[in-house]
Amino acid sequence: MSELSGLVSEYLAFREARGLQPNRKLERLLLQFADALPPDRPDGRLFTQGEALAWAHARAGAAPAWLADRLSAVRGFAVYLAGPACRSACRAPGKAPAAPGGPRRICSPTPTSRP
Repeated sequence: MSELSGLVSEYLAFREARGLQPNRKLERLLLQFADALPPDRPDGRLFTQGEALAWAHARAGAAPAWLADRLSAVRGFAVYLAGPACRSACRAPGKAPAAPGGPRRICSPTPTSRP
């Protein structure tokens, strides 16, 4: 099991602990996303916004609902991974912090991010 697959399981458990029903479709989509990414990145990030968008738009001419499902799944997962520490650190361009003592987290400020 890759690090990202483990984080998918952690995210799904987090959702269930907050009262959301288990969602097999969400689990399947996130595991497909995790499998589509390269196993190790030299910059220490789990994935970038560009990789998430490329995965979500992978099928040209797909129905809007298909695209919305994929975008929603990866967006919720990215927000969970970012956490409050990453959101504040992302105000400084080029920073990609990791949670102390925990797994690497995504932090990918966009060119439109404001300090």
